[in-house]
Amino acid sequence: MSQPPARPRQGSPLRLRLRRFNPPNPGRFRPPTPVPVPVSPPVIATTTAPEPAQRWWRRIRGWRPADPIKLAVVVATAVFALAGIGSPLLGLTVFADTGSLARYSGYHDVLAGVQVHTDGLRDQVDAEMPNSILFGQALRGGEFAAWNPYAVGGSPLGGTPNLAVASPLSSPYWVMPGWLAPAYIKLLELICAIGGTYLFLRRLRLRPAAATLGGLVFASSAFMVVWTGWPQTRVAALIPVLFWALERICERVRIREIALLSLVVAAMLLGGFPAVTGYALLTAAAYLLVRVAAQHRHRWRPVAARLAGAGAGVAAGVALAAWQLLPWMHYMASVLVDQRAQKPTDNVPGVALLTMIAPEALGTANPSDQPTWFGPLATVDAQSYVGAAALVLIVTSVALAGRSRRLMPAGVWWFAVGAAAFWGAAIYYGGRLLLDLQGLSYLFSDNPIGRARSVLGFLLAILAAVGFEALLAGRTIALRWPTARRLGGIAAWAGLFGAAVGFYGATRAYLRVHGHGDRLTFLSGQFAIGVGLVVVAGACVAWLWFGHPRLRAPWARTTAAVVLIVLVAGQALWWVRDYYPRTDRTDFYPTNPTQAYLADHLGHQRFYGVDGSVYGSVDTMVGLRGFNGHSFIDQGYAELAQALPGDQFPNAPTTTITSQATDAATTAVSPVLDRAAVSYFVTPPDVVPFGTVHTEDTDGSILTLSPGYTYTVTMPVAGPIRAVGLVPAMSGGRAASVAVTVFDPAGKVVATGARSLDELDSGHPWLVPVAADDVAPTTQLSARITITGDSTVDVSGAASGLPLLSMVASPGDNLRLVYAAESVIYQRLDAMDRARWASSAVVETSSTGQVSLLAGDTLQADQVVLDAPGPGADGQPATVSWVTDGLDEMVLGVTAAGSGYLVLADAIQTGWRVTVDGLAAPLLAADHAFAAVALGPGTHTVRFFYPGPLTGTGAWISGLTAIGLLVAVGAEAAIGRRRARIRP
Repeated sequence: MSQPPARPRQGSPLRLRLRRFNPPNPGRFRPPTPVPVPVSPPVIATTTAPEPAQRWWRRIRGWRPADPIKLAVVVATAVFALAGIGSPLLGLTVFADTGSLARYSGYHDVLAGVQVHTDGLRDQVDAEMPNSILFGQALRGGEFAAWNPYAVGGSPLGGTPNLAVASPLSSPYWVMPGWLAPAYIKLLELICAIGGTYLFLRRLRLRPAAATLGGLVFASSAFMVVWTGWPQTRVAALIPVLFWALERICERVRIREIALLSLVVAAMLLGGFPAVTGYALLTAAAYLLVRVAAQHRHRWRPVAARLAGAGAGVAAGVALAAWQLLPWMHYMASVLVDQRAQKPTDNVPGVALLTMIAPEALGTANPSDQPTWFGPLATVDAQSYVGAAALVLIVTSVALAGRSRRLMPAGVWWFAVGAAAFWGAAIYYGGRLLLDLQGLSYLFSDNPIGRARSVLGFLLAILAAVGFEALLAGRTIALRWPTARRLGGIAAWAGLFGAAVGFYGATRAYLRVHGHGDRLTFLSGQFAIGVGLVVVAGACVAWLWFGHPRLRAPWARTTAAVVLIVLVAGQALWWVRDYYPRTDRTDFYPTNPTQAYLADHLGHQRFYGVDGSVYGSVDTMVGLRGFNGHSFIDQGYAELAQALPGDQFPNAPTTTITSQATDAATTAVSPVLDRAAVSYFVTPPDVVPFGTVHTEDTDGSILTLSPGYTYTVTMPVAGPIRAVGLVPAMSGGRAASVAVTVFDPAGKVVATGARSLDELDSGHPWLVPVAADDVAPTTQLSARITITGDSTVDVSGAASGLPLLSMVASPGDNLRLVYAAESVIYQRLDAMDRARWASSAVVETSSTGQVSLLAGDTLQADQVVLDAPGPGADGQPATVSWVTDGLDEMVLGVTAAGSGYLVLADAIQTGWRVTVDGLAAPLLAADHAFAAVALGPGTHTVRFFYPGPLTGTGAWISGLTAIGLLVAVGAEAAIGRRRARIRP
């Protein structure tokens, strides 16, 4: 007779092995069904109940948190989020950095003394925020602004996702004033990033404390901090939500899961930064394949169902965003896209990895906290922070590989490690891997690989959370580690310290090679702080792993876990408090005198600003149409701009139109600006006024002028003048200024001007612009010159014993200097009307020929250049009047004596339509970049309009998809309730 198998003893190796492969699972543990216990009759208490105050006091004294570690991580996360943003949430300051506006002449006086808080945020200040504020103002006024007509001839606003104005995370701009919205956008980003990571990790069976810590690590990672204020982080904040939605599909395929995934994908696409969306979807696809393959192995049906469900969710998400995606594809096919091609060497240099534990090892982003960033690339492109304690937890999850992978569903840990290694190699190593990736698709060939730090930060946050979970779960004392596993753990820790030392040495060598040897001390200090934090975090990890509760007091383990949490949150908070921008409300886009002058005189026309006088698209907020701007630019408009002297696009691919001061004089009289309806030309005061410079002969003497010194001198040349000044005998700056008053022979003041004596150049005239262009050519003018300020000025002297005088006479160039203060503004007398009548047409089919004609001087003002023959024009005049000049619509009245063309000098060839007297008419390409419509004799009402994304094929696709998802989800819910009712 066979004997029954022996029952293993309590401490046998078999039981230990079972413990190893079946660890407790706090996230999914289901206790056994309790056995009913007979209940005794209640006993009526005979004691007197305590007073209410006494009960309250006893509850406070006797309260103990159920999970102090969970409480600690929740508090730390809340402090990081709220204290990190700080006073902008209360409206006391603004979560933006408009200090850079002070560098431009229009804001020079109104923002005097205001400093830049965070370097490198130009795109936010001159493009992202002005457009978002414009959209929000229009939306609160009841209009969906699909087009911005004010910058670069016009470009889509809400019509495409480029500016992310329709992203759900941009919603604060819809309902809040522009000075308040940025802070709440960042708060929404943190909620999505932290909350999404928490939900995803809880799905992976991690306990709440570890899941919350993972969210904190992701929200404080480099990409999520340095790109704050751009649409990039509004997309990246949804990466954890994307993975959470996919994990729900991995567990169960239902219509509601598909709909949830579609909403996340649509929100990412509307976020306006396709590179981050592409990297996230690529990584998520790999995750899905690994997850379903590990879970279902050889069962192809559940695998196929989950892949099909995920594919349907992504497709539905694209369809939901089609209302903006289709207009975007149509528009981007017609814009200037330049200097975007990537090379295998365009990776982030490895020395930037030192910022993983020391975010300011290569300098700060705050100019008041020197030294500022001196690392490779720019801060936003190279910063790699993850945190010293977080990095220790990441290494812990690798060192405890066996425990870590068993805490998660099959394949997840291996995926996180493998994907992090893949992206890390592509981002920081480049080489053959990056070359192969760039040969695959637009995602890698036209986008800097450093933007994949968004996905890498999320993967590292997963590993940090798993490492923390492994420590909280503890280890079994009787369990003996195999030698290979022990050696693997040692190798992981040795690799951490070896890599830190190696990157530190490489960074020192980099600084020496690039001439930053004087900053080695700063580097060493920051690195020492990071290493110190790593050592403290490592000590906490050792205590949590080796300090088992049977050998150490439970409070000691709790303390070690809380210290780790404090290290993660504390270092992140210290960094973001220095990096996040903050501006006084009074310094947030104040209206300046230059804008006020243009607003009073510009009307329907445009102005042009030389570099140093205008700042991208800032003036769109006050409704000023500028030839310049910061946006994607229509290809025809860009080619017309490139016909101007100098380099108009020095910052491509950001495509900011600008002109250097050296080319200002020739640019100001270009016929291209005439055709573009540029009526005013703006320069900073340090640009020498256009004209002929006259300087008296010097006798070689040097005079020292003290503050308060005043003298009057007669101009050596009669007629209109544009500047008066001195000839300094020294270089450098002085705490003084020169004030000039110009008056005619009768003593009447003609013009005044003043200018600070900064950046003097010995022997070169220091000129003060004055608006004295209106005087008669033979008028003999005089000038009273006064020195003000706190310092003396050495100037060249004339034979008269007075300071040497220099002046600029007007050359008769069809310009009129009309404003001379913080900026200099010229009126362009030859500028054509933005809406004008052309009584004849010139046909030129070649793009090059069209630009040559428009930049030359052979065309007449009543001619238009067409690229194909149109209806005949009989040379008769017409009157044109404005009815409406709005964002998405322009309406004009035309009374024509004969046939001709109404020309509108806006870049509206793509996506726009026109009606004449209510009937659709062909919109003709005119003057290479602009548009025209043919009209016959008589009185007409012409309406140019941008239909926007809320109409057309894309809107129908999105609307039908939304309705279909709602119906499907509702039907599924109804069927589920019906089955629940009939189930016994």
